[in-house]
Parts: sequence; C-alpha cells; structure tokens
Amino acid sequence: MTEPKELLSSVMVVVFSLLGIVFLWWGFSIWRLRYSFNNENLNIRWGAKTIMIPIAEIREIVSGFEVGKVSIGGLNWWGCHVGNGVSEHLGPTDFFSTHNSVTEDVFIVTNTRSYSLTVGDIDAFYQDYLSRYRASTLGTDFQEKSDAIFETNFPIWQDTDIQWLLGLAAIPFLGILVYTYAFFDQLPSAVRVFFPEAQSIVEIVPREELLKIVYVAFGIFFCNIVLALFFHVRSRATSIWLILAAGVLNSLLLVALIVSFQSG
Repeated sequence: MTEPKELLSSVMVVVFSLLGIVFLWWGFSIWRLRYSFNNENLNIRWGAKTIMIPIAEIREIVSGFEVGKVSIGGLNWWGCHVGNGVSEHLGPTDFFSTHNSVTEDVFIVTNTRSYSLTVGDIDAFYQDYLSRYRASTLGTDFQEKSDAIFETNFPIWQDTDIQWLLGLAAIPFLGILVYTYAFFDQLPSAVRVFFPEAQSIVEIVPREELLKIVYVAFGIFFCNIVLALFFHVRSRATSIWLILAAGVLNSLLLVALIVSFQSG
C-alpha cells in the first residue's frame, strides 16, 4: 500500500499535470489569436473558436483613448486580456487583446456590444475595414456567429460563482491530504476499525488500509470536477450540483478520516 508521502506526490503530479494542460491550452490560444477580414466578416480567432462579426453591422471603430475606464473578466494578465468586460463609455465589451494599456487597443462597436482588439497597424486596419464596409450589404440584422472546434470554448473562465465553488470544494479535499500527511506516521502499524452497526465488532487492519479513504476522496473530487467542467457548457445547474456534491462528500470523508485516525 502506498505511503502518505508517495500518495501526496502522486496527487501533486496529477494536479500539476492538469494545471500544465490548462496553461498549455492558454498558450496555444494566445499563439492562435488572430484578427482578419474577409468579404463579409471580421473574424476573431481565439484557441479553437472563431467569432465572425458581420462587417455591415460594425457601427464604428473607436480608439482606446475614448472608452473610459474598463473592467475585464476571464484571463486578465499583463499582455493577455481575454474575456467579457465592461467599458465606461461603450458598455458590454468582449476583450481579445494583448495590450499593456487599453489605449493601445481599438474597439469594434456594434449595436449590441463592442470588441477590444490589439492591432499592430491601426491605420491599415481601419482602411481595410472601410474598403470592405463600403462593399458590404447594409441594413442586415446583426448576428454574431461562432465556430468552435469540439465545443472547447469554456465559459467557466468568466463564471466567478463557479470558481468560488471550486475553491470551496477543494478545501475538504486538501484537508484530507494535509491531515493524512501530518498524522499518518503517528499511527501504529495496525489499527482498530469499529463497525458503527455493531460496536462490539472490531477488526485489526494495517494502517495503510485507512489510505483508501484518501483514494476515494481523490476519485470523487477529480471525477466530479471534470464532469462539472464538461457539463458547464450545457447545464450550469448540473455543474453547480456536481461541485457541491464533491465538497459535501469530501467533507464527510474528512470527518471519517479524523475519526478513524483517532480511534486507531
């Protein structure tokens, strides 16, 4: 049976591997970030998703100096700003930019929202837009289109409530890992296990058997979180219940672990 240090190392390998996959995906998405015009649309490519904005529905292009204060959700790091936000003067704004200062951006304004982009040559970008706008069909209804490969555009990055729930659900799981690591060595090599239905029945087992509680907790946490991330795209309520279930079940397992260690 695995010792706590080996168990903790295995868990950390899994956790950091998942984090590595997330950062690899973000790196790929940033590398793929592109803006381009065709005869009908302004295309914004981010990761596996392409947003197509009809040129005929672009009302104006505004400099970043004119948009006032902005707030940005989602990825909001130095040199990388991707997510839903709000501009003081323009209202709801989607950011697909790599700016250090918002004044470096141009804002594509439509009747329903605006888009913040960082372009290398603003004058050339604007002239390209003008020439295509004059050739486009005016008066069409605005309809942003989105082409996503394998539905990999996860709105969970902008859902702060879900992010808070994920953090809360992780607390009892981390508590299980820390408690096991701190107190496992203090247990005797064999421990007593009581059966609640019949207190007179006691089984003597190797202390490593108690680590099964940790395995179960890890399985519940990992599977529920992965399922929550998957279902969030289609059903936010299902995602919330999965995360809550992971937190509640791991809280019960934490109590069971503490009781087992104390009785052992």
